[in-house]
Amino acid sequence: MPLFSPVRITSYVMIEDARLKRCTHTREAFSIMMTKEEKEKLENHIRETIEKLKKDVVSFKQLTRPIAPDNAIGRLTRMEAISSKSINEAALRRAKQTLSKLERVLRMADAPDFGLCKTCEEPIPFGRLMIVPETDLCIECAEAVS
Repeated sequence: MPLFSPVRITSYVMIEDARLKRCTHTREAFSIMMTKEEKEKLENHIRETIEKLKKDVVSFKQLTRPIAPDNAIGRLTRMEAISSKSINEAALRRAKQTLSKLERVLRMADAPDFGLCKTCEEPIPFGRLMIVPETDLCIECAEAVS
């Protein structure tokens, strides 16, 4: 049983000489690309990653606490602690961003366009979604953006 009803999609993509090329396909083709089992596997993977990130956020918060000035550590050790704190703050920001993206993806998992590239509306390969579940671009469109 297909995950999506066959709906005709028309999109336009840029080709090398800046002309628009019309692409038409059906969502029925997409349902062939991602089976129900693959979708469940992806959702479980996202849930596991979210739980891991929540633990990381708690850990990074502890590592980014201010360093007390009355703490009797040497000048070089204090500089090293400040540098380490900055690195942990950056890791905390990245973890929070990824966590929010993954939570959004999990909420959108039942949407009819889940797993479709937001640019060309082609199915994003399952392997790519397992590696970078928060992506909303297929490989070709991601490379074009880079």
